Amino acid sequence: EKADLYIFPHPYSGWNTFLKEEAEKRAKETGIAIEKTQSITLVHINDLLRQYFHPHPNLLSIDVEGLDLAILKSIDFALYKPECICAESITFSMTNQEIKVNEIIDFLNSKGYFLFADTHINSIFCRSDVYKKKKE
Repeated sequence: EKADLYIFPHPYSGWNTFLKEEAEKRAKETGIAIEKTQSITLVHINDLLRQYFHPHPNLLSIDVEGLDLAILKSIDFALYKPECICAESITFSMTNQEIKVNEIIDFLNSKGYFLFADTHINSIFCRSDVYKKKKE
């Protein structure tokens, strides 16, 4: 499967996203034009985890500009249980109107993770069972 990646010029490459609406919103709010669009072959996160991490990664960091929750929801947590997950948990805004994506916190809580730390932009979650064992 392929998807279009909307690419912003340097130094704004951190805004690159697969979400057309998100890219257009950023371009409109900032006046920074999308530089180009590139077709990218996608790899499902479970395929990536199966191929490169056994039994699971210790730390999984997700930062995919608006798709964090969708990717987290697609993980097979019965097979892959990272000890810690770092996820971007705030919406983009150039006007300091960011909104915390509480659905990420709620979803990971439902999978046995707790919010360990928050940097305002990213939230760090730890598996409750692993954290309790390490504290004992």
